[in-house]
Parts: sequence; C-alpha cells; structure tokens
Amino acid sequence: MSALPFSLLVLVDDTTGARAGRSPVDQVQRALRARHVARVGFCVRLKGAPSSTSAALCASLLPAVRRAGARLLVHTHVDVCRALSLDGVHLASAGDPLAARAALAAHDPTS
Repeated sequence: MSALPFSLLVLVDDTTGARAGRSPVDQVQRALRARHVARVGFCVRLKGAPSSTSAALCASLLPAVRRAGARLLVHTHVDVCRALSLDGVHLASAGDPLAARAALAAHDPTS
C-alpha cells in the first residue's frame, strides 16, 4: 500500500468557512500560505450542490493548487474529477467504489 501524497487534508466547503467569514476560495488561499504546502490536499465538498457548482469551484482553485504542488480532490463527483484531471474523489458512504474506479480508469496513471 502506498502512502497518501499529502499529510493534511483540508475540507473545503461552503458552510463551515462561512461561519468563520471565509469563502471556499479564502479557505484554500489561507492554507496555501502555510509551510510545506506540497504535503496538503484539498477536498471540495459542497453537500447538496450540483456537479456544475463543484466543477466551477474546482476549476477556479486548480491553478493555484497546482502551482503550490498541492493536491485537489472533489467529494462525490467522479465526473468532475475526470473532466478536470483532479487528484481524486472522496466518495460518500453510499458511493460505489468499483464504479468510481472504472470511471476513473483512463484518468488514473496507476491503474
């Protein structure tokens, strides 16, 4: 089993950050200023939002995350991961790992 490519996973959502007065973009920008940012992963998790909303946020974050050498994942939306060549998907408990793996097979260089 290989180690994860990050030691810290930051959940980027539209509710928790809002309580602290931060947008999802603010959350990521703040974390990107930290030391050892290349060991950070970000998971965009917009519960109840359509795939298009998650895709738009991921697309806006991707350039800064890539420049920093960090990782970007998305919650639930396998289609977004594949379309944007993200680093992975966090599946919901009801998700189907086998179907997700099959859908991402062309995207995943290790499969």
